[in-house]
Amino acid sequence: MRLRVGDKTYEVSAYAIWRIAIPLEVFPSSRPSKRVKIACRRGEAELTLSHAAFKYAYYYVPAHASWVLEEECELVV
Repeated sequence: MRLRVGDKTYEVSAYAIWRIAIPLEVFPSSRPSKRVKIACRRGEAELTLSHAAFKYAYYYVPAHASWVLEEECELVV
């Protein structure tokens, strides 16, 4: 999955089955939000923070939005 944030694009890895790892540098002061919204071609999805570790924030991907793992999306701030 590719995630656009402003003028940068990040390769985001799927972790486990329904989680993705987003680099902490995406967030202001490297503090991840409890919930983030991403917009993709097929729609928007809200992701919930699982935990943060090793320069990444791990977010749950809801089952009804599994298509986000296949698309280029944009972080909605």
